[in-house]
Amino acid sequence: MDWGNAIIKSVSKGADGKVTGVLAVINLAGDVKKTKLKLTWLADVPELVPLTLADFDYLITKKKVEEEDNFEELVNPNTKTETAAVGDINMAKLAKGEVLQLERKGYYIVDVPYSGSPDKPAVLFSIPDGRNK
Repeated sequence: MDWGNAIIKSVSKGADGKVTGVLAVINLAGDVKKTKLKLTWLADVPELVPLTLADFDYLITKKKVEEEDNFEELVNPNTKTETAAVGDINMAKLAKGEVLQLERKGYYIVDVPYSGSPDKPAVLFSIPDGRNK
């Protein structure tokens, strides 16, 4: 962090279309605020912590419920979305209730800490920031 930025010269992809490599030149004088496109990544190492990021939407689909509205028709059937993610090894130490910021994603609170088992990810709930999605 705070190393300026990098200029991507080329991107290598495998037969399946997944990125396998990037050729970049570091630009220590680069200004992150003036950089248009940003990318954050983690090294592909065995110590990555599996995460489930839970985002929540409004319970009802209308801002103001009127007397004549059928409330059942206003209930949002898709209020929760979950996204699989990975975090660095330090996230394995997070306790229930801790609040953290995921860069370029938002603030989250730990609902279920990482148990150490790859098939049981840590669960992080998004904290609303008031912006529209």
